[in-house]
Amino acid sequence: MSSLNYQDIADVMPAVLGEKVTSQANPMHIVKLDRRQFLKMTGIIGGGLMLSFSHQRAYAVEGGIQPNGYVKIDQTGVVIYAKNPEIGQGVKTSLPMMIAEELDADWDEVTVQQSDIDQARYGPQFAGGSMSTPMNWDSHRRAGAVARKMLVDAAAKRWGVDASTLRTENSEVMHESSGRKAQYTDLAAEAAMQPVPDSKTIRLKNPEEFRLLGQRITGVDNEALVRGEPLFGIDQVVPGMKYAVYQKCPAIG
Repeated sequence: MSSLNYQDIADVMPAVLGEKVTSQANPMHIVKLDRRQFLKMTGIIGGGLMLSFSHQRAYAVEGGIQPNGYVKIDQTGVVIYAKNPEIGQGVKTSLPMMIAEELDADWDEVTVQQSDIDQARYGPQFAGGSMSTPMNWDSHRRAGAVARKMLVDAAAKRWGVDASTLRTENSEVMHESSGRKAQYTDLAAEAAMQPVPDSKTIRLKNPEEFRLLGQRITGVDNEALVRGEPLFGIDQVVPGMKYAVYQKCPAIG
């Protein structure tokens, strides 16, 4: 999407949304869309599927469209965003695992990225109190389940079969009676055109159905940590930055 600018998007949107959109000088101008409009536009412009389950907004930025959300699927792969700050407690791994479980994504092929700290997009984002799992357990699983449903619906439409005859596993949709299967990456553009189902109506897995949750999974950043790659605030470098050293008083009081 690096070849698109705001005017490109403004030119495309009327055909997608059936309404006039005026280009703005400010590249961070916010375009408010409903669910169907958002998915239509991102499906046509980006050729992929990206979902938000809290705030149905998309941000126009120089070079393309930047929707918010937890799941992004395009031809390059499956990306899941971890919303809370990682300070060693493992939420950058555990929160995306909740989404991947209901999505039936191939964890070995999932790319996990730390989301921006932006509560307008993601809601509360903090570390502390051991609250990340209980606060996000239901919403994150539903986020994965909704994405899975849209992928299944896309496959059902492509093959002309009932969605109930399809199953998913390892980032694939399968129709066992005919032997057909399709990768999520191949279905993403079509899935983006499907209506977004009500997350509360979608059945979530029972714990005995879990394939990923409950397994011993290494942290998504562990290899980078071992290699000493920059991951932390102390690794940040800006022009003209000065360094400070903490010195502890040698005597109590």
